[in-house]
Amino acid sequence: MAYIDKNIACDLLAKKALEEQQVDECAELTTQECLSIVRAIPTVDVEEVKHGTWYHGMENGSVYAKCSACGRKMNYSCYGYARCSLCGAKMDGVRT
Repeated sequence: MAYIDKNIACDLLAKKALEEQQVDECAELTTQECLSIVRAIPTVDVEEVKHGTWYHGMENGSVYAKCSACGRKMNYSCYGYARCSLCGAKMDGVRT
């Protein structure tokens, strides 16, 4: 799947529509013109964002932090971090 910047697409389509209307007041963009504009927009790199929340627990007398996204346990000092250092999940309270 390819992703494009929605703002760039809208700006380019609006610019083309304005150019067409300056030539002919009743002009409208055809489907083919719209497709060629959108196809010419470079794609952007995106990555799915993992979400999670921290859990804490105790095992063998040691307190640990556990990521809800990957399930891995780590030192409790990681508990307040904004992201899991192991899987990169964003710790925004959304349970996965």
